[in-house]
Amino acid sequence: MLTSKSKWLYLIILSPIVLFWLILWQYAVNVPWFDDIDAFPETVAIWIRSNNWLERLTLLFRPNNEHRMFLGRLAAVLSYEFTGKLNIRSLILVSNIQLMGIVFLFWKTFARQNLAPIYFLPALLFLLQPQYHLTSVWAITGWQHISVLFWGFLTVYLLSQTNYQAFGGAVITMFITTFSMSNGLLFWFAGGILLALQQRFKLLFAWIAFMVIAIWLYFHGFDNSANGAGLDYLKAHPEESFFGFFTFLGGAFDFMPDIEIVKRAIVPTFMGFITVGILVFLIFKIFFKHSIQKWTKVEDRDTLFIVGCLLFVLLNAGIIALLRPRFGYFVMLVGNYKIYPALFLSLLYLLISSYGKTSTKFLNSLLLFSIFFSVVSYAKYLPEVSTRKKNLLVCGFNQKYNHIGLAAEVNSLFAQRTEEILTFLTSRNAYEFPVWLNESLILRPFDSTNQTMPIEIDKSTPATVSIINNSFTGSQNGLNGAYILLKSNLRTYLIPTQSNPYMGRNPFKSSVGFRTTIPAKLIQMGDYEIGVYTKNQDQEQVFQTKQTVHIDF
Repeated sequence: MLTSKSKWLYLIILSPIVLFWLILWQYAVNVPWFDDIDAFPETVAIWIRSNNWLERLTLLFRPNNEHRMFLGRLAAVLSYEFTGKLNIRSLILVSNIQLMGIVFLFWKTFARQNLAPIYFLPALLFLLQPQYHLTSVWAITGWQHISVLFWGFLTVYLLSQTNYQAFGGAVITMFITTFSMSNGLLFWFAGGILLALQQRFKLLFAWIAFMVIAIWLYFHGFDNSANGAGLDYLKAHPEESFFGFFTFLGGAFDFMPDIEIVKRAIVPTFMGFITVGILVFLIFKIFFKHSIQKWTKVEDRDTLFIVGCLLFVLLNAGIIALLRPRFGYFVMLVGNYKIYPALFLSLLYLLISSYGKTSTKFLNSLLLFSIFFSVVSYAKYLPEVSTRKKNLLVCGFNQKYNHIGLAAEVNSLFAQRTEEILTFLTSRNAYEFPVWLNESLILRPFDSTNQTMPIEIDKSTPATVSIINNSFTGSQNGLNGAYILLKSNLRTYLIPTQSNPYMGRNPFKSSVGFRTTIPAKLIQMGDYEIGVYTKNQDQEQVFQTKQTVHIDF
C-alpha cells in the first residue's frame, strides 16, 4: 500500500507528463501543414484511388524528401481505414505515445539505480517541455523524429541485454527504425559499438550483415544527391560545422530565439561545450572501470543503454553539423530539431545519476535546476505554441475557401497539387477542415453590419502592406483577438493579428491595438475591402473599416 506521502510524491513525478499531454490536447489541430501534405493527405488519396496492393505497399515505403517514413504513412492509412477519415490531430497525439515509450525505457533504467523516485523528475522536466513543439504538435516531424527515437532507443535497450531473443527483437525494431527516418541508420553504428563493448563478436558480424541489407534497401531507388552540396559547404566553412556540433547539443538553452543568430547561439554553444565536457569525463570514468570485463551486470547494462542512446545523439549532432549549415546557421537551433538537445540533457542526467559517486546534494541541485529550466521553457515557448495553433487554423480557413494557405504561394505547382489532394479527400468525406469560428458571419458582405473600426494602412515598400489599429482593447490570448478580413466578390481571406508592442514598464499591463502584415504571396491579385473580425470566446463580431487595398505583388 502506498502511503499518503508516497501518493503525493508520485503525483509530483507524473505532473510533467500530465502537463505535457494537456498541452498536446489543447494545441494539436486537424490541419496538415506543408510537408504534411505529401506524407499524409497525398498518401491517403493515392491509397483510396489504388486497388493494387503491391502499389499500396510500395507507397508506404516511398521517400518523403530526404527520408522514408513507413510508420507515418502507415498511421495515416490506418486512420483512414478504421475511421473513414484522415485526422491530423489524432496522428499527432498517437505519435507522442511513442515519446511515452521513451519515458518508460528511461524509468526502467532509473528504477534500478536505488535512488529516491523524486530524482527521476529532472529526466522528465528536461525532456517533456515545449521547446520542440515543432515536433510534438506537428504531424510529420512527430512521425519522423519521435518514431526514430523510440524504436531506436528500444533497439539499444534490447541490445544491452544478453540473450539471443533480445538480439532478434533488436534486429526487428532496427528495421522499423531504419524506415522511420534517414538518421535511423545511425543506430546501426551505435548498435555495432554496443555489441563490440559487450565482446559479442559473432552477433556483431550478424548485425553488420543485417546493416548492409538495410542500407541497400533504404537507398535503393533513392535520390541522395542533395547531401553533396552540404559537403561542399563544409569544405568552405569547416568552422561552422565545428561550432555547430556544440550549438546543436546545447540547443535546450536557446532562450532568446528572437535575436540575430550570432548572439542567439552564444549561450547554447557555451552550454554545448560544458555538457559535452561533462559527458567526456563520465565516459572516461566508466570505460576505465569497464575496460576489461563484459557489460553483463544489470546495472552495467543500464549504463550501456544510456551510453548507446547518447552515442546516437552525438552521431546525429555530427551529421547535422556537417550537412545542414549550408541552409543557414540557424538550423542548428531550428525548432523541429530541438527534441535532440532535450534528450541529450535528459540522458546526460540519467548518466550522472547512475554514476556511483554522485552525491545527494548534487542531485538536489540538479533537481532545482531542472525545475527552473522547465518553468523558463514553458514561459518562453508556450506563447509560440498558442500562436502557431491560431495561424494553422487561419491557414485552414483560407485553404477551405480560397484554395491557398497550407502550402507555398498562389498559383505554384505545390499549391495546385495541395488543392487537388484536399479537394479529392473532402469530396470523399475523408477529411474535414476544423470549424472554430462562425464562418457564415465572416463570409457575409460587409454592408450587413453597421459597426466600424478604425485602421491605418502602411505600405512602406511595394511588396509590404501593414495594417495597424490603436484602439482595440480585447484579449489576444488563445484564439481570441482581432483578425483582418480581405473581401472581394470572389474571395474572403482571414489574417491573424498580434498586439502592438507594449512600451511601458508594467509587465502585467497589455498594450492597446493590433497590427499585421498581409501575406501577399498567399493572396490572389485584386482589390479588396478591409474588415475586422473579433472573437472573444463565443462573442464574434465583424466591423467595417471603410478602406480598401490593392494586392498586385
